[in-house]
Amino acid sequence: MSDKLKRILIITGFVVAVIAIATAIYFVFFKPPATLETQIFEPETEEPDFITSSQLPDIVAGNVNRIISQQGSIEDRLPEGAQVSEVARGSYTKVNDILDQNIASAALNSGGGLNYYDSGSGYFYRRSNNGSIEQLSSERFYQVQNVVWSPQADKAILEYPDGSNILYDFNSGKQSSLPKDLQDFNFSADGQQIAAEAIGLRSENNWIITAGPDGSNLTFVERLGDQADNVDINWSPNSQVVALYRKNVNAYDQEVLFIGQRGENFQALKVYGRGFEGKWTPKGDRLLYSVFTDSNGFRPTLWVTDAQGDNIGLNNRELGLNTWPSKCVIASDNITAYCGVPLELAEGSGIYPRLADESEDVIYRVNLKTGQRSLLARPVGSLDSYTVGDIFLSQDERALYFQDKQSNRVYSINLN
Repeated sequence: MSDKLKRILIITGFVVAVIAIATAIYFVFFKPPATLETQIFEPETEEPDFITSSQLPDIVAGNVNRIISQQGSIEDRLPEGAQVSEVARGSYTKVNDILDQNIASAALNSGGGLNYYDSGSGYFYRRSNNGSIEQLSSERFYQVQNVVWSPQADKAILEYPDGSNILYDFNSGKQSSLPKDLQDFNFSADGQQIAAEAIGLRSENNWIITAGPDGSNLTFVERLGDQADNVDINWSPNSQVVALYRKNVNAYDQEVLFIGQRGENFQALKVYGRGFEGKWTPKGDRLLYSVFTDSNGFRPTLWVTDAQGDNIGLNNRELGLNTWPSKCVIASDNITAYCGVPLELAEGSGIYPRLADESEDVIYRVNLKTGQRSLLARPVGSLDSYTVGDIFLSQDERALYFQDKQSNRVYSINLN
């Protein structure tokens, strides 16, 4: 026998021996004992009790809600023994259909009704408190891409896909063309001024500007440079601040700079996370904001902080809810906030908010002074589930209106 053949046989024998030993170890120590019958385990299908504590459901572990079928009555779609309340009291709450059209944009008007743009017809309408609907104007506006309402909803800036911008005054019926290089519009609290980003062909020509709603009296406030994506035109209710600029200070945190109309040197706000998005309280002395971190799977988390004068950054408090301030409305008491909070929120949704566009939301009530939060309502109505988009309170604050992101229709729930 040749040496080559001997080596082959030795190697082959060694491999066979290793396999035999490994198989013996498996059968002796790891193989489960045989059973006479194979048992199949299926997931529990019973609906969990509705959550009544102040704790948000575990959105990381998965969606704990059941999908509600549109077949049969509302009561037939709920877990056995569950009841639907006419008023939000921390349980299943009836949702009222307010506007059943595909609404492009809606806003609460000074009379307590709703003004809205119907993209299908191209007209603007007003819904009064008694439910009657009438045209706001005989003018027809086709293919409006975005509508920015004044606080009183008596004016609106209409943005078109080709970059054209029009200011329309519903009281006078007048329309004014605004420069195409303006974007990210925002009205002052009294509706008498606008702020926007002016974007030129070169970054050195980019500015934050203020002007009259019709574009008159244009003033250059602050040079933007190449930082437009990090600036949010967000006029404070007291009109001192026209924009917020978020700046990365390290790999994890950001600093928010307050940009005033006249170059004021406001104190910076340090936030513990990235992706800052803020909303002013009605008095303009606080900010409700969200940031995300890697420790929470890059999901947005709500915070509140003082945001005026020397108090900027004081009483900075995490609220323990994973959502955005754009899904919240703050009551006139400057303390109570109502927020749409997803039952399930995908990892990375702070970076890509569209991941939450089909989430089922519940409504939380939050005390911005104490940080206390409580589950207010789980909406139940004609849809399988609801995703809160634009949200606002009725004038008497007895009803909460919201536009559902999936249907683009407007609904309400009764608060008392």
